[in-house]
Amino acid sequence: MTKSLMSRVAALVAALALVATASASDGEAQAILRNIKQRFSGAESYRVAYTITTAAHKSEGVLHVDIDRSYMRNGTTEVYISDGVRYEVNGSKREIVIDKMSAFGGDMLGNPARGIEGLLTDFDVVLTTHEGHRALRLLAKGATREEEAAYIHLSADDRMERIIFGRGEGRVEIVPARVERNVGSARAFDAKLYEGFEIIDFR
Repeated sequence: MTKSLMSRVAALVAALALVATASASDGEAQAILRNIKQRFSGAESYRVAYTITTAAHKSEGVLHVDIDRSYMRNGTTEVYISDGVRYEVNGSKREIVIDKMSAFGGDMLGNPARGIEGLLTDFDVVLTTHEGHRALRLLAKGATREEEAAYIHLSADDRMERIIFGRGEGRVEIVPARVERNVGSARAFDAKLYEGFEIIDFR
């Protein structure tokens, strides 16, 4: 999985739990977001286990976010974020890339750590229909192209069933298997777990 796709997946998986803070541009979408917010209000941490399917492969992942840090695993790739530093571990390459979060920009798609603060104000959200399903359409502020949009499909009781973005060979589908609240601290980066890995430090 490429770094840009990993970042976008992290942002959109976070949206499964935190989309309530996004700005909706129609009344019905706002009501749905308020209901979602009530389900997660007061949570000090959350963990989302999910399956991601692309044209090339299918894999399982997890995103765990607390007040201080976040951890994401997808296949052989892991991302740790804490204290303004991002550690990306590539298990297949036995490589660790370390960088300041400022290098990834301020928006959610470049900086998944913003999920810690619940800041999804980077998206405009409207209620629509997508692939025959009732859905919330998320478009990053400033984006204009339809292919940049992501869709959260809703169940009959407005729970989030899946996220879809991209088209054709670039289509990505994320299905949450489990969403948990108040699950304790996210895993912290520990270099001892990756002895022998090449370290590339851009800080």
